[in-house]
Formats: sequence, structure tokens, C-alpha cells
Amino acid sequence: MSKKVYVYSTLSNDQAYTQYVKGTEVPQVEHTINIAGKANVAGKHFLTPLGMVTEITEEDLAILKGNQMFQIHEANGFITISNTKADPETVAADMTGRDGSAPLVEQDFENEKVEAPVSNRRNRAK
Repeated sequence: MSKKVYVYSTLSNDQAYTQYVKGTEVPQVEHTINIAGKANVAGKHFLTPLGMVTEITEEDLAILKGNQMFQIHEANGFITISNTKADPETVAADMTGRDGSAPLVEQDFENEKVEAPVSNRRNRAK
């Protein structure tokens, strides 16, 4: 029985990392590993998790380590791997917070100086 590994993610979308069979005319999907996303996205109860966790096997981890997109996500701090299970919120506190696809929040607009119009009515000559 293979050992379990935990992948923590602060990505806003679920990710499907796919391994293809080479040597055929059209690449065929050999194996797909799904990593839970939805961090920084409000759910149906309006709770917004900071991070998510997915339990995988060591064999899956070996496949992921060879996936270029997984390597990019890990290098940018959106993915962390651990041998022990912990609270995803606690782990996510030390990771890169939000990716580019995360929904906008109020803090995103704090630095913008937008003046509201005084009136919708146009000054019309009588």
C-alpha cells in the first residue's frame, strides 16, 4: 500500500494535471491527477477558504513532479506538498495568497481614486 501525501493549494480553480502517452500520432491521456482548488472563492454558504488540501499517493506525486505546469505552480508558491495532514487554512497562511483568477475583493480597489459623479442629470440650457 502506498503512502499518502497531501497537496495544499491556494489556486482559485481545480487543476487537472495530465500525463500523456508518447509515441502515438495523437497523444493519449494516460493518467490525470485532480488537485482541489476553489481557494479565495466564496462557496454556497459564503465561506471563503484560504487554501485547499488534496490527498494523493506517492506514485501520483512522482507523476506530478514531472508535470511542467505543476512545477510552475509549485515554484510560484501556489502548491505545497507535505507528508502530514494539517489545516489547509494554516498551511495557506505561509503560501502565495491569490492567483490572477481569484475574484476581486474590496481591497483591490483601495488604491484607485475614482470620483463619483455629482449628478446624473446633464446641464441643459433652457
